[in-house]
Amino acid sequence: MMKKLWFTAAVLVLAFPSLCFADAVQPAPKGRVVFYQNDECTTGDRIVLGRGAYSDLRQWNTAELGSPTWNDRISCLVIGEGIRRVTVFQHINYKGKSKTFSRTDGNPRGIRSLAGDWFNNNISSIKIE
Repeated sequence: MMKKLWFTAAVLVLAFPSLCFADAVQPAPKGRVVFYQNDECTTGDRIVLGRGAYSDLRQWNTAELGSPTWNDRISCLVIGEGIRRVTVFQHINYKGKSKTFSRTDGNPRGIRSLAGDWFNNNISSIKIE
């Protein structure tokens, strides 16, 4: 019986790794978005931003030595309640490619890893509404 239970748990973890991933992520504060340097939204450098327009992430410093700004450093984001959408841009001043994220029925906690996404470590400006 115990072997069957462990086997079932292992199959679920392998088949649905995002379930375990989401459980480890802390929710973002209401009206805020948390951006992480790692692609799991769990540890390492992070920055918390509220509604507004952030035209140049080179103006925001990280805690990591040798990597002084958030320009091209974001790999994961968590959207807090009350945020309608987050639009990220490839270049400063909202130029280049853009992509919009939001909390949805399929993603009610607003967790979005950019691992494997073109925007991973390619964000230079952000608009939060």
